[in-house]
Amino acid sequence: MNSIKDMLGLSIIENLEIQSNREYLIAQKPFFDSEFNSWLLKYGFEQATVEQVFRDDFYALFVQAELDENFYSSMYHQALDWYHAGLTHNRSMLILSYCRQVFILLAEKKDNPVLAKGLCHTVDLVQSVVNSVFQLHETLDNMKKKSELEVVRMKRSFQLIAAELPKELVQAFIDHQNWKIRTFSAALGDIEEGEFSFSTSECQLGKWLNSGGINAIPEKEIENFNLAHEKVHKLGFMALKEAKEQHPERIIDFLVEMENASDTVCHVLLERIEEEFIKAASMDTLTGLANRCAFESQLKQNIAFSKRHGFWLGLIIIDIDYFKSLNDSKGHAYGDQALKEVAQVLAEAIRTEDYVYRWGGEEFAVLTIDKDSSGIEVLAERIRACVAEQIFCSTTGSEINLTISLGSGAFHPRLDKTPNEIFALVDEQLYLAKENGRNRVNSLTLEAD
Repeated sequence: MNSIKDMLGLSIIENLEIQSNREYLIAQKPFFDSEFNSWLLKYGFEQATVEQVFRDDFYALFVQAELDENFYSSMYHQALDWYHAGLTHNRSMLILSYCRQVFILLAEKKDNPVLAKGLCHTVDLVQSVVNSVFQLHETLDNMKKKSELEVVRMKRSFQLIAAELPKELVQAFIDHQNWKIRTFSAALGDIEEGEFSFSTSECQLGKWLNSGGINAIPEKEIENFNLAHEKVHKLGFMALKEAKEQHPERIIDFLVEMENASDTVCHVLLERIEEEFIKAASMDTLTGLANRCAFESQLKQNIAFSKRHGFWLGLIIIDIDYFKSLNDSKGHAYGDQALKEVAQVLAEAIRTEDYVYRWGGEEFAVLTIDKDSSGIEVLAERIRACVAEQIFCSTTGSEINLTISLGSGAFHPRLDKTPNEIFALVDEQLYLAKENGRNRVNSLTLEAD
């Protein structure tokens, strides 16, 4: 607002000219009203009159050439009146444009171009105030829509992959947005102020953070996140304080800065939610293992790593023997329990540098990198043995022994094969393992061409 005053303020000469003609201008109030009422009637402003359009002190403040706090406060409230009355931004600008024309007529009656220029500059100032008020409300409306759409998008995204929404993170985002929107609305006079928690430890987001939610924020981002959160509350408090003390024209910069600080808070929370989505999208919900989508991505990365560092690429495909018969005889709930327990054994059997995935159904896959091709076959055999030695579904009262068949492939780093070709070759080894009696490993080692 101060920059607006500096950029559009009256010159000393213009200010003196308005002051010297103040009595004349005040006396012209009936002329102003008559001209304006005729214009309102002509252009169909819903049978409005000057008394309905303008605040009581509007004309007097315009012609007194005292651009003090009372002037800006009154013009700010005038803009709010127009907004709450349902006038559009364009109609408000039309009203002020016609004010300009009437003031020019009044100055022409005195043949005084300096007076006309001064009054026009005053109109410019009021237009700037009106622009700011409508922009703030547009920002508030966009804020509400953006927040609602963001939440809908989150829920829909997680529903599409049949994953559970990270409710606490999403609620933290919603709580922060609601606090900010409520503060914004109260400062603009759209709602009653009511009780506000200006302490960052008392708002809903702060309570979540203090109850352990802070652990969801990456350590390197915690300081900036907390600073931004503090700044949002501080600026919100200052905006409401100015509004309460009848200096609403001072709140504009506070609200704009508050929204900028809030963007930092929201960005961190949305990134955490996005990470949870990526994690959920790449995870098998039954077993907790990474899924086929994650496998395909990691296979490409492993191929590139193998070529770059000269390691053998290993792929092992696993199939639970006679799983369909198990499902048919004991039911799908029993089968699901068996799948979860097999997945746990596989996860414990691999090394820290290996990755295990649920490919689909009763099939699993393991990706590995090794300096020696024989290490890949050794890993496959260890996995087979671990499953064969395990008793499954003991908690169901109907324990069972299971075996697996495995296809194993070791690929030289200089071998030029696509992911699909690599998978097909190992899948063929799995087929041979099943054909040759199951509960065994069939291995393939491919040297460079």
